[in-house]
Amino acid sequence: GMYDVAYEAQTTSGVDGNLTNNTFVDSIQITSSVFGLDNLTSGSQSTGSISNFSSNTGSPFKIGNIYQVTVDDVVECIQIGIANNAQNNGKEIFGEVYAYDPVNSEFVNRGSTFFHTITAAEVGTIISLEMAVPAEVFADEEILVVAGHSGGLPDGTDDVSFMYGQTVPEQMVYGYNGVGDLFFLSSPRAIVVRPDFNCGLGLEEADNTINATVYPNPTADKFSIQFENEINEALVTLTDLNGRVVYQQEISSPVLEFSIETANLANGMYTLRVQAPSGVKTLQVEVVH
Repeated sequence: GMYDVAYEAQTTSGVDGNLTNNTFVDSIQITSSVFGLDNLTSGSQSTGSISNFSSNTGSPFKIGNIYQVTVDDVVECIQIGIANNAQNNGKEIFGEVYAYDPVNSEFVNRGSTFFHTITAAEVGTIISLEMAVPAEVFADEEILVVAGHSGGLPDGTDDVSFMYGQTVPEQMVYGYNGVGDLFFLSSPRAIVVRPDFNCGLGLEEADNTINATVYPNPTADKFSIQFENEINEALVTLTDLNGRVVYQQEISSPVLEFSIETANLANGMYTLRVQAPSGVKTLQVEVVH
């Protein structure tokens, strides 16, 4: 439910030069499974939006918020606020989850949603997208949850715009530009992009039903998926860090092993997803030439 929170500051030494800024009152919503940095309870409350920035107009764009994970969990869906702009109708969007790797000082892709085409009824609302690759996250990690679009006209007039909420501290809002460079906004406002850890998909259970390994990993020209039990039917998808599908193949006959060529892929991390009637398996694959 909704709760009001009141803060009051006092000093025990020295003189307070401004007695008018010692109190602050705000509201917070407690949910069973959703994290949110923004302060919106419905899409109609949005007072602004972001679609891109001037040096990146018309190019792919991803933007979202930093969250602190408190327990081991799995992100099953991502809620995204679609701004009330007519140009959003019919455009394709997606969501992604990254986790910060303190050893290499970088964010690593943990999972992404299915691509979704915005309908007229969804413009100006907050929608929920199912994870195509469920994102496992762990206690004490910082995660970056983003909404993205693939760009459009060079002048940016048809770039998808996402809702934002109240002002938040700097380095709470991060994203990626069209060439995959990470950036953060100065004087940012919280983006309406929220991880949902329990939207009823049962992804953790399904993910355990397929036992598979990948080798070699890292790989240069080719890697193989080896299944513990024979797979008769499946959809194999490989996506890059920008959420783009770089390879997809249907399996329609019994196999114990399946190979994918990577010679033409750029260096980096990729997410492999095997979806079969018996369940889903996701694995990370690194390409190094």
